[in-house]
Amino acid sequence: MEQPYLGIFIVALLVLVLSLNFLTLRRLYYYFKNYLYEINEFIQLNNLSLIEIRNPNKTDWLNNPFRTRNSMFIELALPFSLLTHYTFIVQSINGEFEQYWLRMSCPLIGNKKIAFKKAGNKTMQFENGKSVKSNVEFVTNKCPACDHKIDSDIKNCIGCGLTFH
Repeated sequence: MEQPYLGIFIVALLVLVLSLNFLTLRRLYYYFKNYLYEINEFIQLNNLSLIEIRNPNKTDWLNNPFRTRNSMFIELALPFSLLTHYTFIVQSINGEFEQYWLRMSCPLIGNKKIAFKKAGNKTMQFENGKSVKSNVEFVTNKCPACDHKIDSDIKNCIGCGLTFH
C-alpha cells in the first residue's frame, strides 16, 4: 500500500520542480527582454516622435515616477516581483519634449504587467550630457539639446548628434 503513495509523491514532487523551473526561466526571460516593441506601440498610439530610449542613468532615477528600482539578478530566486525600467524621451505634436518611463513587473506566479508613466521633471538629460527643458518650443534652425544652428533638412545635429524625426 505504501508504493502507490510513494509514486504519487514522486510524481507530485517532479511536477512541482518542473513548474518552479519554468516560472524561474519565464522570469529570467522577462528580466533580460528589451521592450522596444511595447515602447514603439505606446508612441504610435499617442502620436509622438521618439527621440531617445535608454536604461535609466543616475540622474534619471531621481525623476522616476514609479519610485522603484530595477530588481537585482539575485532576486530571480526570490518570490518577489522582478522590476525592469526603461526611460524614453519623445517629442509631441506641438514640439514639447517629454520623458516617459516603462516599468515591467513579473511576479513568480501570475501575469507580467507593463506600465507607462510620464516623468514629472521639467529638465531631461540626453545621453550626450546635454539637458533640455521640456517646455522648449522646437525651432527649425536650432537644436533643442545644444542650441547649435541647423538646417531644416538635416536629420542629425552636428553639434551633439541628436536625431530629428
